[in-house]
Amino acid sequence: MLTKERSSGMYRLSSYFMSRTIGDLPMELVLPTFFCIVTYRMAGLKPNLGSFLYALCALLVD
Repeated sequence: MLTKERSSGMYRLSSYFMSRTIGDLPMELVLPTFFCIVTYRMAGLKPNLGSFLYALCALLVD
């Protein structure tokens, strides 16, 4: 489908890439965040905000 639309000149490849990235971004951030919240609490790690945010950032960057 992408090849057909590209050959007809409907849009540029960068437009497709940006829309795909922006469309996938919520699921790339939301699901790992929920996972981190649940596992952080279940593991009984340090109950302060700084430690949690550090763990969350490590999970999202990786």
